[in-house]
Amino acid sequence: MDITLTKELESFVEEQVRTGLYRDPSDVVRDALRRLLRESEPQWLEEEIRKGLESGPAQPLTQADWNDIRERGRQRLAEISKK
Repeated sequence: MDITLTKELESFVEEQVRTGLYRDPSDVVRDALRRLLRESEPQWLEEEIRKGLESGPAQPLTQADWNDIRERGRQRLAEISKK
């Protein structure tokens, strides 16, 4: 993977390596991406919880609903396995 950075970001990455906090630029980028991932996950989850709470009262699932969920899961797994 080849990534182009602005001069400002490139300088920041180089400074992080110079301070000894990171071994090389790849370590800086990996750490930044991990932090971004951690920060974005709770927002997504909170949004999904909010949507669920605002969607109205809970509806009990029937056996047919569970069967449908299982079948869709099997189909998705089969699609993923083909790749």
